[in-house]
Amino acid sequence: MEPARDRITEVWFEGVRTLERVRVRLNGLTVLIGENGSGKSTFIEACELLRRAAKPSFFSEFYSIHGGLFSLLRQGSHQIKLGVRIEGGGDPLEYEVALMDAGGRAALESESLTAWSNGNPVSIISRPRTGQGFIEVEDDKRQELKRLSDEQLALSAFGVSPPHPAMSRMMQALGTVEVHPPFQIAARWVAREQRLLNPAREPQLYDRATRLARGGSNLANAFAELKNSASPNEWTETMEYVQLGLGRDIESVITRAEPGGGNVGLYLKYAGLEQELPAISLSDGTLAYMALVALVRLKAPCSLMALDEPDLHFHPYLLARLASFCEEMSRAHPVILGTHSDHLLDLLSHPAESVVLLELDERTRTTQLFRPDPEALEAWLQRYRGLGDIREEGHLASIMTKPEPSR
Repeated sequence: MEPARDRITEVWFEGVRTLERVRVRLNGLTVLIGENGSGKSTFIEACELLRRAAKPSFFSEFYSIHGGLFSLLRQGSHQIKLGVRIEGGGDPLEYEVALMDAGGRAALESESLTAWSNGNPVSIISRPRTGQGFIEVEDDKRQELKRLSDEQLALSAFGVSPPHPAMSRMMQALGTVEVHPPFQIAARWVAREQRLLNPAREPQLYDRATRLARGGSNLANAFAELKNSASPNEWTETMEYVQLGLGRDIESVITRAEPGGGNVGLYLKYAGLEQELPAISLSDGTLAYMALVALVRLKAPCSLMALDEPDLHFHPYLLARLASFCEEMSRAHPVILGTHSDHLLDLLSHPAESVVLLELDERTRTTQLFRPDPEALEAWLQRYRGLGDIREEGHLASIMTKPEPSR
């Protein structure tokens, strides 16, 4: 039997743009809804920051990719706090890191890793503002952390061989977070005009793909992996997924070496056409759907998957496939999905359990969280086809309530 994998079951963020203080328990599928500027994309970006906390390059990427405190720190806040709880592979673990403003730069304010053994907290990392701290090795023996700057996380300071197994578990869990922003798959002529990178359409240097890269940049390699490394039955099932969304007239998905050597291209073979269609000539929605199929079928180890507006290029018919795929993935690991689509909300199997409304208090510019009241939702569903229909008719406020804090 395969050993249990850690999943991220709770996240909390403080001082990140409009997220003054939010905490969300993750169980299966979590669908974030709300108006523009309410904090959905910020919430998903904060999940990406958690992923980077497992890397020694956290602070450099905090600046070069996320824009540093100037971009992230909430006005009036003195710190950003990121927290996560994992469960499944042993005692529950909680990790938290707080970054403070030190003269315009981000510096460590505190860092902790705690194991919950029989409901009691056991400190693994306890690191105060000074940048020093300790790791609990066993019983009362402590190994001091020396020569750690305030721009270095203790969690990742020891590389791949940390002195405590709880650190390895947390690094593994954070390292297998997957965050996917909207698939930006522009038409080839638009990409050329605006000098945009469009790797999902282009042949790619062959490399084994264990998971889908952000933006589908390894889409050809992903399907080469699905086709060449799977059993015939598994590939038949993958083709079933493709045809469910794109039609039975797709006879096959082809990946083949391109002239010049080293590159692999992606093609679709349609019934009635002699030649296969290359990725460069496929529609945006077709490529985005192919990327979604690869995301589901590669089945890479994952502790949390976060998708921001994955429905961006989809015809309403494809939204049923998207909802089904996300619910399927959420049985293996938590899935967070941000969307504006009312139709997608109508397709959810368990909206009372899945949906979280992010609403911006315009006076304080603070994101507040609401969940549907199950009894109120059930009553409204006697007259409407789904939660999206209720929202479209302007009745969402009648069924939303502030959730009880997780802790």
